[in-house]
Amino acid sequence: MEFIDISIPPTIYRTNNPEHYGKLAIDFMPETTPTVASFDNLQQVKEWLVNKFGEEQYQEWFPSGLAEKLPDGQVSYVN
Repeated sequence: MEFIDISIPPTIYRTNNPEHYGKLAIDFMPETTPTVASFDNLQQVKEWLVNKFGEEQYQEWFPSGLAEKLPDGQVSYVN
């Protein structure tokens, strides 16, 4: 069983994986930990992270919240 290094914030990005194309994915460290994919928006990512790791850990990883620049130039943001 792999352990997640919670001292390193996970990487969140849009995946090009054919099964989850365009969905948000989360990569944890170490890199051998499987990617968690298939979130439609940042709110779902935040809810999953808070559910699994707690509000305090989420705030430690992302003190300014989560943001993503959208193709139309807008910014999606979740505190």
